Amino acid sequence: MQSIKNAILQPAMLAVKTMEGSERVAYMKINANRFGIPDNGFKSKKGGGGKLYQKKGTTPIDLGQYTLASLIKKLSKEKNSNIVSKKLAEIETVFPDQSQEELFLALVTSWREGTSQVMTMNSELKHTYYDDAGLDFLWEIRTKLELPSSILSVWEERESFINPETDKRVFPGAIPARDFVLAYAATNRFKYNIFERHARRILGEDAGNKALENLNPDAHILWTAFAFLRPGGRKFGDAKGQSFGAKALVGYLLDKATSQGYQVDLNEILTDQSLHKYGAIRNAKARAAETVFLQSAYLMFRAGADLKNWFSTIKSTLI
Repeated sequence: MQSIKNAILQPAMLAVKTMEGSERVAYMKINANRFGIPDNGFKSKKGGGGKLYQKKGTTPIDLGQYTLASLIKKLSKEKNSNIVSKKLAEIETVFPDQSQEELFLALVTSWREGTSQVMTMNSELKHTYYDDAGLDFLWEIRTKLELPSSILSVWEERESFINPETDKRVFPGAIPARDFVLAYAATNRFKYNIFERHARRILGEDAGNKALENLNPDAHILWTAFAFLRPGGRKFGDAKGQSFGAKALVGYLLDKATSQGYQVDLNEILTDQSLHKYGAIRNAKARAAETVFLQSAYLMFRAGADLKNWFSTIKSTLI
C-alpha cells in the first residue's frame, strides 16, 4: 500500500520543522540534484517558482519561505496533517494505481496552486479560478477525470470568460473546498495522459511506448509536474515561451537524439540544462524536488531514522 499515514506524516514534518534552516537546505540539495537543479537553485524569474533553493547573497533560502517551508510548518500540526492524510487516502481510493510519489505530488500541486483549500474539509463551494489558481478548465474536462459521479454531481458550472493573462477562454467551476486536492490529483493524471498521447504521436506508437516504459521514477514525476503546467502547446520549432509545452519538449528531445544518432530518451528532461530557460520547466523541477523531499523525509521517519541527527551529519558536507 502507498498510503501516507498521519501517524508518520505529522511527526516526520515536525522533525523537519525543528531542524535548522541550513540543514533543510542541505537535504534539499540532494533531492534537487536528482532533477538537475543547480546547487544554488534557480534565480528568481517570473514563472520559475522563485524563492526556491537559491542563495540571497551568501545565505541559502530555506526551501522557499512561501512554499515548501510553510507547508511543512502546517503539516507539523496534528489537525492539519490528519486532514491531509485523509485527503491523500481518498485519492488512493479513487485511483488505486497512484504511487506514493504521485500522492505527494498531488499535495505539492494543491499547495502551490491554492493553499487555502488544502487543509479544510469544508463543503462550501469555491470558484476554481477566483478562489484557486490552477483549475481554470475544470468544468470543461470534468467528465474526463475519471472521478465518481457522487463527487461530480455536487460540482457546479460557472460562467466562462477570457483570462486577461493568457487571452484564452477559461471554463471554471465551483466545487466543495474539500475536493480541491482530489481535483488536482485527477488533473495531474489527465494531463499526464495528454503528454503520453503526444509522445506516441510524435515518436510513433512503438517508439513512444518504449520511451514511456523507460521513464525512471524521477523523470515520471517531473513529466507529470510539467504536463500539469504545459500539457500541450505548439510543436517543436514553433514553440516559444509559454507555448513550449509537452508537445514541443518531446519534439525537441527527438530532434536532439536524431541529430546526434541515438534513440530518444525522455529521461533527458532531468539532465538537459538548456531547458532551464523555460519558466514552466523550472517550476516543474521545483515541484518535483519538493515532492521527493517530503516523501524521503516520510520514508526515513517510517524507518525509524533520527532525522535531526541525520540532517546534522550531512550538513558539513553540503553547506
